[in-house]
Amino acid sequence: MKNEYKIKSDRYGHTHKMVSINGDGNPYAFVPEADWMPLYYSSENGNIFSVDTDGGPFLTAGWANDEITIESICTDATGSAEFYLKENAPE
Repeated sequence: MKNEYKIKSDRYGHTHKMVSINGDGNPYAFVPEADWMPLYYSSENGNIFSVDTDGGPFLTAGWANDEITIESICTDATGSAEFYLKENAPE
């Protein structure tokens, strides 16, 4: 697993990132392209199940791009989202 993956916004062309929290793979934090971009969390029973930001994408378990798939989203001790990813097999 890489320490960082680029996440493209379909709507506005922003380039967000998934950055390894520990520097060695899972879990990852979602980092919007700009500091001013809000993160919108949706939760159920105290567990985060989706994260969205300006222009998207709307991230949930199962979301994928050419490089990665989100396997799960967990809530850390501070209430922030931690993403568990897997790399997609090359086609």
